[in-house]
Amino acid sequence: MSGLVAYWLPGLRAAMDPPTARCDTVAMSVTTEQPNRELPFFSETRQEIQPGLTVALTDYVAQAAVSGSMESPGDSEFIHLNCILEGRFQACIRDVRMQYGGGDLSMGYSDGEVFSMPVGQRFRNLAVMATPDKLWELAGDELTVLRLADRPRFFVRNAGYHLDVARQAEQLAIRLSQGGDSRLRLHAAVLDYLHWLLSAFREPAAAVTTISERDRRRLYLARDRLLSDLSQPPTLAELASETGLNQYKLKNGFRALFGTSVYALFQQQRMQAARALLRRHNVTETAVMMGYSNVSHFSAAFRKQFGVLPRDLRG
Repeated sequence: MSGLVAYWLPGLRAAMDPPTARCDTVAMSVTTEQPNRELPFFSETRQEIQPGLTVALTDYVAQAAVSGSMESPGDSEFIHLNCILEGRFQACIRDVRMQYGGGDLSMGYSDGEVFSMPVGQRFRNLAVMATPDKLWELAGDELTVLRLADRPRFFVRNAGYHLDVARQAEQLAIRLSQGGDSRLRLHAAVLDYLHWLLSAFREPAAAVTTISERDRRRLYLARDRLLSDLSQPPTLAELASETGLNQYKLKNGFRALFGTSVYALFQQQRMQAARALLRRHNVTETAVMMGYSNVSHFSAAFRKQFGVLPRDLRG
């Protein structure tokens, strides 16, 4: 299990807390309150695109209600370029505490540093993993702009939430998990994703830096409230009232911090949840659970998000 953890984690971001925030605890082993229950596990679909360049889709699922934490060494071979597809994540590496949710982009190199994370949570992540030499071969000029050293040591960077890149990540994840694509098409899709993810790191951060720390935390609270029930979104007035932000700050803050509007973010995450439900339920059942009274409206929204109808995904 620790090997699979090590493949995923190094590219994390410290979004909710400042980078200097220290981890409260570091677990030395996996512990649970109910040792007879099954521990969480990782499933992974991984494909080497060329030597030094790999794409991986990781799904961490808690098999039962467990609590505690686990520790694992990080990866010392690859730079990881990540996009969270589903769920929420928190972990500690070095002295940095990290928390983030679906659609967040990150890039990092753990340099073998040990990390710890709670068990009993769930997330899906897409990672393009490249050795430093390969990444410089593919994107040297872009990395110079980002001031990334060709022989990096431990680093973690984040680009926040980017809806367009998250959609591309989901399309790449579908290609990888379903198979059937030619090697050349998958190679092209990986390079395209890599280009757009690095572009997200180059975007000016001026709009974000003008948001006060107080408002930033309220915006993250607003995002959590928005996504707490994906079958029925709160109104803007309700969201503003509950978080202490006026509607102007709410709407503009979402665009600056998360790169999208309030309801575009809700719909993107709603379709991600629907995609997960379709693994166990038919299209009509999924539509109802997602708050749709009209199955055709659900199918149209799903196709807009993923480029396929929900029945095709199940088939």
